[in-house]
Amino acid sequence: MPDNSSPNGVYPRRRKRKRLLILLLVVVPLFAVAVYLAYSFDPNAENSYLPPCIFHATTGLHCPGCGATRSLNSLLHGNIATALDFNPLFVALLPFLLIFIVDESYHFVTEKHIISQRLGPGMAWAALVAIVLFGILRNLPFEPFSYLAP
Repeated sequence: MPDNSSPNGVYPRRRKRKRLLILLLVVVPLFAVAVYLAYSFDPNAENSYLPPCIFHATTGLHCPGCGATRSLNSLLHGNIATALDFNPLFVALLPFLLIFIVDESYHFVTEKHIISQRLGPGMAWAALVAIVLFGILRNLPFEPFSYLAP
């Protein structure tokens, strides 16, 4: 009879069940609370619970993430145009981030990926260059780049 146990002695089916429970009882509720908070609290309010961007407060420049929280709040309220005004890069990358989260959650439970093609280091470098370039362009004080500022 073949040994179906893993090196640490936990059977694969039991390990999958345990990881699924962790995902359902810990990760999903935390994600739901985060979405609820992003929806419920207005980051534009004067008495917002969110601290200001440290990078913007110290330099006066907009970082690539400036406006992402306000953008998420607008998306959750169905205001796509407003979300694009706050941070167009965040809106463009959000579907990929959600796909990544679903793929990694599936991998956490099954140890298999939904998306069989893994992104190589070239894609990571391209994403980094795009984010840095966006951060530079949104701080240029002339049109059309001034529209990228939140």
